[in-house]
Amino acid sequence: MSEEYVINDIVKKIDKPVLKTLLVRLGIPSLASAVDACSPRKFQPLFAACAALPGDQRQKFGETLEEIAPLAGDGKHIPVCRAYLAELKIETPPEMDAFNIATLVAWCRTRLDPAQWRTLCGRANLDALKQTDWYCFDLDFPSPPPHALMARRAEPLVQAARAFATRHEYRGHHAKYECYSVENRDYIVFKLTDHPASEEFWDDTLQDYAPLEAAKPFRIVLSFNYDTDRLALFYPGPAPYAESLSRDLAEILFADCAYTRMQPLRYDLQRLKNKWELALPPADTGLKRAVLVGIDLQLGDSNRSRRSCFEADANLAEALREELGDERLENARVKRVQLRLVYDTPRRANSTRSFRITETGIAGLYSAPKCVQNMLRALLETHHVVMHGPRG
Repeated sequence: MSEEYVINDIVKKIDKPVLKTLLVRLGIPSLASAVDACSPRKFQPLFAACAALPGDQRQKFGETLEEIAPLAGDGKHIPVCRAYLAELKIETPPEMDAFNIATLVAWCRTRLDPAQWRTLCGRANLDALKQTDWYCFDLDFPSPPPHALMARRAEPLVQAARAFATRHEYRGHHAKYECYSVENRDYIVFKLTDHPASEEFWDDTLQDYAPLEAAKPFRIVLSFNYDTDRLALFYPGPAPYAESLSRDLAEILFADCAYTRMQPLRYDLQRLKNKWELALPPADTGLKRAVLVGIDLQLGDSNRSRRSCFEADANLAEALREELGDERLENARVKRVQLRLVYDTPRRANSTRSFRITETGIAGLYSAPKCVQNMLRALLETHHVVMHGPRG
C-alpha cells in the first residue's frame, strides 16, 4: 500500500478511539494497536504496521479510506450524517457533538451495514450535487437492455466506471469514481480533475474541454433506475462538452449496441429538494389508459399494415396469429405501433402517439409515461417474433 493512503489528512483528522474501532471492525487489530504509538503529527508507526500486513488487508484499509474521504472533506455533510443516523434510530454518544466531520463519517462507517453505508454516501453526495445546475443526458439502449445492467448488481457499473476513468486518464484527466445505491437506483459519481503537474497540460491536452477550466474539479453522475430501466447522465457544464463525455461513456457501456441516442435536458437540482428521482421527468398526471389503435408489420420482403383497436391487456401475438397464421407470423417484424392516450382530466386532450420499432429498440420509449412504457414492452414481448424491428 502506498504511503499516501496511510499518512492521509483524513486519517489524521479521525479521533484515535474511533479510528481504532474502525480498524478492529475491518479485522485489522494490529493496525489498531499501532494507532496508540502515533503522535498527532507523525503516523510512521501506523505506516510501518500497515507495510507488514498481507496484501488483502492493506488493500481493505486503503479502500476504506477512499470510501470515507469524499464525505469527510469538510463539514457540509454533518447534517446529512446526523439525519440518517436519526432515521435509523441509531443511538449516538454524547461526545459525538465534538466530532469533526472525518471522525463522524468514520464512526458511521463502523456502525452501518454495507447497504446503509451506500445509502448514506448516496444522500451525502446527492445533497452536494444540488448546489449547481446540471445537464441530463438520457442514454437510450436496446430493449430489453443489456442483461448485466438489469442484474441489480453494482459490479457491471463498477466495471463501466473503471473503463471510463481509464479512458479519461489517457486524455489527461485524473478520474476517480464512487458507486453507491439509494433505494432502487444505482449511482456512479465520476470526479474528474486536471493534471496536477502543470496548468499548461490542461490547456494543451484538453482543448475541447477548455470552458470547463473554471469548474475543475468537476463531477459526472451516472444513474440507473431498475424500476424504469432508465439510464441518465448528469453533467455540470456546457452541452457540447457534456455530449462529448457522454458519448465516451455510452461507447463503453454499450459496446455491443448498434446505436445510442442522447437527449440533453436541463435540470435544476435545487428545485428537487430532498427527492432522489433525479433521472425522471415529472409524472404525466391524469392518464387514464393507453389503447393500441394501429400496428404496422413487415411480412418478409413486403409491407402489410394492420389497423385495429386493442385494450392495453390484449394478447397481441394471439390476435396477429389469428389473422396471419403461424407461418406468416414467423417472418413478421413490427415496424410501428400507434397508441391513443386517454386522459381523465379536461385539462388534457386525448392524443395519439406513434412509436417506431427499430433494430435497437423502441424509438421515443423513454419520453413516454411509465404506464405507456410498460404497455409497449408487454405488447412487444408477448411473442418472440415481434420483439425485433424490421430487417435491413
